[in-house]
Amino acid sequence: MDGKGLGLGLGILGITEEALALFLTGVCRHGNGARTVVYNAYINGLMKGGNSDKAEEIFKRMKKDACKSTTETYTMLINLYGKAGKSFMALKLFHEMTTHKCKPNICTYTALVNAFVREGLCEKAEEVFEQMQEAGLEPDVYAYNALMETYSLIP
Repeated sequence: MDGKGLGLGLGILGITEEALALFLTGVCRHGNGARTVVYNAYINGLMKGGNSDKAEEIFKRMKKDACKSTTETYTMLINLYGKAGKSFMALKLFHEMTTHKCKPNICTYTALVNAFVREGLCEKAEEVFEQMQEAGLEPDVYAYNALMETYSLIP
């Protein structure tokens, strides 16, 4: 079973934090990278199971446990904030990500564009799209779709 399948199973089944802690204890002998995979899988499972508050709580715990967040971790949480109508929280997390030398990818930028589009903040969405290109990333179909949705909102 891959990490994503594990997380989906843990999140949907409502595995307790105690069980997660025991699992992480066993994983610790494989290094921080393995712990990150488990945390990411758990957060992903919680989000897919509709438990966004718990996913955010686990992300905070991950940071408290000094477990290194990856691009995937940050992108999931940026997406979570965007879907919750918290675009400026998504932006704050994006800045945290870059401060911690974690490099955003096309999915990260697209999630942030979508966050601003959902709130009708077209100029901010365009800014992020331009930043993505300035970072040397080539927009994909999802990024262009997000941008086109931005233009459809402009009167």
